[in-house]
Amino acid sequence: MVIYMTTLLENLKELIPRIKGKWFLGDGALLGLVREGKLIEWDNDIDLYVLPNTTFDLEGSSLKKQQYYVCDKIYNVNNDKCKLNTWLEYMSYIRLLNSDKNLNRSKLMLLAKESYNEKKITPQFTKEHIDIFYLIKDGDRWLCENEGNRIMMEYFTEEELELKENYDLGFKIYIPSKCEQLLERQYGKDWRIPNKDFKYL
Repeated sequence: MVIYMTTLLENLKELIPRIKGKWFLGDGALLGLVREGKLIEWDNDIDLYVLPNTTFDLEGSSLKKQQYYVCDKIYNVNNDKCKLNTWLEYMSYIRLLNSDKNLNRSKLMLLAKESYNEKKITPQFTKEHIDIFYLIKDGDRWLCENEGNRIMMEYFTEEELELKENYDLGFKIYIPSKCEQLLERQYGKDWRIPNKDFKYL
């Protein structure tokens, strides 16, 4: 089993003082933190959600940021680069953008083929990285958006975005005030029980 936790924690600790604005830990990292008091050992990324007007000042650090399809990636340039299939990555992005249109696989592939050469992104980020998701207000919910594209992934309520401090990782981070409610929506009623068939649970 590959252990990413130490590198991820080092990257997060270096990043936090460079964030100006409101942010919080989410997804698998939040799941591990609330359920076990630590990151999930085999998870190779940390998901941070940021609210409008939040910025990152990486100058003078070993961290770099790459704009990617649904989020930005912040990574340490001294680590090993992530090797991904750029076609499959782009297909996943096209599928996500068109998730509300009920397109079959053939139509999605045609859509992807039309724009792949122009819009594909070659990964520069490393295996261990921090995903940055940008939130925008949409009615009574907050949704993800990147480069003007609405990403229909997660949503957060106003109540959940009342953040609280947490020190379980050995330094201050922010997490949603209604963690249990959020994790149940994302992972189901049994989110407290690790699922050996799904590595992130």
